[in-house]
Amino acid sequence: MGTQLTCLLSSNGFNVILKTRPTSDITILRHKIEERLTRYYPDNKELALMNIVITTDFNDLRDVDLVIDCIVENETAKRALFQHLECVCSRNTILASNTSSISINKMILSISGLNRLIIIHFFNPVEKMKLVEINSGILTSNGVIDSAIQFVKTIGKIPIRLNSMPGGIVNRLLFSSINEAGYMLDETGTSKEDIDTAMKLGLNHPMGLLELADLIGIDTVYNILSTFNSTIVGFKPPALVFKRLINEGKLGRKTGEGFYGYQR
Repeated sequence: MGTQLTCLLSSNGFNVILKTRPTSDITILRHKIEERLTRYYPDNKELALMNIVITTDFNDLRDVDLVIDCIVENETAKRALFQHLECVCSRNTILASNTSSISINKMILSISGLNRLIIIHFFNPVEKMKLVEINSGILTSNGVIDSAIQFVKTIGKIPIRLNSMPGGIVNRLLFSSINEAGYMLDETGTSKEDIDTAMKLGLNHPMGLLELADLIGIDTVYNILSTFNSTIVGFKPPALVFKRLINEGKLGRKTGEGFYGYQR
């Protein structure tokens, strides 16, 4: 997601500093960015490349207007990140997360600048998905909310406004459906093919729920379901099938096998 946002924003004329892990190979990362720009933004590729700086140093973020967190979907890791960003960045920097499941009101407790933390949730793939969820915390300032909405409109996306809703609209509905498909597979004996065919032909979805779980990553799906179960009243625990697949090392497309098999 960090690479996708880098390409989107740089091609729209924004100067982008991509902060990556100290162990990352910056040459390989820049090559991936060039490939994505060539594929999705060929007309703006050269200008976009001039707008991108890749760094492993947090201090390079000290004067930016906006930070968007795209790290692992883990509350502890995100809270630690925002604690560090608050020390590094200007007091005027808006601190945003692209989290798809973690409550902003839990993350907000990690910093003293409670009014400047917000969720700006993009959808994958960024180039094709127009929706962005703007999810504010209980103390997020109106100025930060307005700035986030205007930013999203500037890059050609459509924002919707949420108030402290864990998981947002889309993922609460989507992952409850994926989880129900897992329970259906475990408890009713219905085949995975029939479950997915029903969604594609009965609701005109482009892919089935279990196919989508493979695309997202079974481990990521399980982590999100676990987070929702702990933060959303009445949300079912993850179906056992997800844990079984994880234990077998079947994490979806990225490992070559999940609910389905894939050529690697």
